[in-house]
Amino acid sequence: MTTTLLLLRHAETAANADGRTQGTLDLALTDRGRAQATELASMVAAHRPSRLYVSPALRARETAAAVGAACGLHPVVEPDLAELDHGELEGLNMEQLRAAYPDFVEQWEADPAAQPMPGGEGLHDAQYRMVALLEARIAAAPGETIAVVSHNLALKAVICRALGAPLSGAR
Repeated sequence: MTTTLLLLRHAETAANADGRTQGTLDLALTDRGRAQATELASMVAAHRPSRLYVSPALRARETAAAVGAACGLHPVVEPDLAELDHGELEGLNMEQLRAAYPDFVEQWEADPAAQPMPGGEGLHDAQYRMVALLEARIAAAPGETIAVVSHNLALKAVICRALGAPLSGAR
């Protein structure tokens, strides 16, 4: 039996709109983000998921609440769906990153899997925890459709694994 996995990124926050990193920062959706979540929810509802898992971050939970309401599901919070911990980089925009961490930015742009975020987590770590959780949830739901609300880099790490692509191509 084939299980379908719907990988959903949270909707917009002020940090997204400002081009700042978020990582583990617990930010709410903007008005635009809430509208995006509502639109996403109607699209997801057409796939009739039977389960809904979500990162503990507020932005993901708000997105999942809209999806859950449209699908008649209660989102289940899963800590392993959290975004990559950006460590010292959280809340910084690209200009600030380039000024404070030029060597890291250069390496990240060449190969985002080569090293962890300064004081944070690496893509390999995020991929390991995300894939382990999703494999367990898929095994428990043969033939079902599962919706997952998570984050940009965490989801890219999962997609690389699903495609058999190297993490160096995550960006």
